[in-house]
Amino acid sequence: MVLTTEDGMTTYGSFASNRVLTPLHAEFQTLLWAMKSSIQLAHSSMTFKTDCF
Repeated sequence: MVLTTEDGMTTYGSFASNRVLTPLHAEFQTLLWAMKSSIQLAHSSMTFKTDCF
């Protein structure tokens, strides 16, 4: 996860799990983690991008 604020500050994070059924499940689980982390960091406006098709 890479968070960039409007003032240019960047925060990096990662998440790993080996208990998923498919790559799509892994992508979704990571998206949920990113959303929760963003909320905990008090970000109120978010945009998420993925490479999962």
